[in-house]
Amino acid sequence: MIIEPPSDARNQEYKGSVRFLTGVLAGPQGQFGTAVRTAINIRMGVEVTGQEIVGCRAGGFQLEDAEETYPLEFYAVVTNEGNVRIKPEFELEFWNQDQTEIIETFRFTINESILPTVQKRIFYSLEHDLDIGQYWVKISTPLCGNAGNGFLTISIIERGGVSDKGELIRIDNEPWVKAGDIVPIDAVFKNLGSRVVSAKFKGTITSGDEIFKIIDTDSLDVMPGEIAKIRTYFNPIQDGRYMVKGRVLYNKKLTFERSSVINVNPSGKPLEEGKGFPWNIVLIALVAIIIILIVLVSRRRKSLKSARHKGHSHKFR
Repeated sequence: MIIEPPSDARNQEYKGSVRFLTGVLAGPQGQFGTAVRTAINIRMGVEVTGQEIVGCRAGGFQLEDAEETYPLEFYAVVTNEGNVRIKPEFELEFWNQDQTEIIETFRFTINESILPTVQKRIFYSLEHDLDIGQYWVKISTPLCGNAGNGFLTISIIERGGVSDKGELIRIDNEPWVKAGDIVPIDAVFKNLGSRVVSAKFKGTITSGDEIFKIIDTDSLDVMPGEIAKIRTYFNPIQDGRYMVKGRVLYNKKLTFERSSVINVNPSGKPLEEGKGFPWNIVLIALVAIIIILIVLVSRRRKSLKSARHKGHSHKFR
């Protein structure tokens, strides 16, 4: 018996069995009766060895919001970058809304093998018992290493409920201001859902480890598909670099965090190249000092030579 594994078979031990069936050992003597056969089942194994390259890249992660008790639909795109077929394992960590606690961890392996050089979109139905609410999901594919990590958010909603979706696109503010200026800060939010949401901007303004302001704006109603600017103000009283970080809270859901920078200096403008410190003036002064020292040393040497020459002249006389 010959076993010929395909060229992309992974290096490992494979197990199987072979069944041997005999012909008829005893048959009927007349028109009616029974035929007797025998069968032997032999277990066997084979190991594939040789150089193999196992590598992949995963992305395009997608988890749809789901009603309670309904399974989650997980999608991903996996590219096999090795020379053997693979079945990647996925790990999904579900964190609470504040991202302070892991609620549940799911691990599963896809059913179908992915051949070398092939890119495949996969689907997996995930049974769960998660409570109603928003969750942050950290996705990893150990086989793909860092090329198989992702992060997204989903919600478990009540039966017949509507799934709200929104995005904090960016945070807008003047990057360079003076101390004492009143600086408008706009959180640009887009309602991606199908109903009106009540949105507010929450965050902090910091410099180093010091918090200068906690942001918590009034709520603003945002229509479906509308892009709205949720405004707050900041009045810096000292020079420095300030970091604005925050999220939008809409209908009890949070967006991903965004950030921006506010630079405060006396001019309210970015420093031009070469004007941060007068190095050119320092260089000119340094050169001038060196020249003066050289001149003084030269004169000193001439005066010493002249004095010695006069001394020799008196002795000669």
